[in-house]
Amino acid sequence: MFASMSETTSDTTAAGARPRRGGLLGQRRSFLVNKRYQLRASVLTAAVVLVLLVFLNLLLYSMTARSADAILAESPELASIIQAQDRVEIYLIVLASFVYLVGVFAITVLETHRTAGAAHNLSMRLNEVGQGRLNTRLRLRKGDNLRELEHAFNSMTRALESRAWDEIETLSQLAEDADKTVDAGGARLLAERLRALRDDRRALVE
Repeated sequence: MFASMSETTSDTTAAGARPRRGGLLGQRRSFLVNKRYQLRASVLTAAVVLVLLVFLNLLLYSMTARSADAILAESPELASIIQAQDRVEIYLIVLASFVYLVGVFAITVLETHRTAGAAHNLSMRLNEVGQGRLNTRLRLRKGDNLRELEHAFNSMTRALESRAWDEIETLSQLAEDADKTVDAGGARLLAERLRALRDDRRALVE
């Protein structure tokens, strides 16, 4: 009875304190939750894309140059027009490559945010459990990665909370028994039950 009441109350409290957040970033104000991880991943991805873009642009420039040389071989008088077109094409290619590179970097930051944000949330909830708040619940945003950890974490804290309430009920019963104990046999039985509870708790940490 204690466990079920606690579970309902703690779920409502946790959900009210930390509501599930949707949207691109939810209520977080920073794109960079874990700057080292996110920037490293984003820079590495952008560097790989940059190498590929340089290779592709050189290939396109080589093909354009060969085409221009073929045209100039037949019509030398078009040299100024061909050169102007080449400059425009180069500018457009460089601009498109820059925009694409920035886009890749931004998308990588957003994607790593979904992982870093979830990991940060999990870390804070674990700290709460370490401080003894067994009614803590993990609430990840709809678009977060690591969603499979949400169910596992919440199952763990529910089990810990249920066990704690069971022990509270046991201790309450022992206290009542202690009030009624007047003979040595009753005191011995109470001591045995207390030792059993002690051994049960010790098994959790050994």
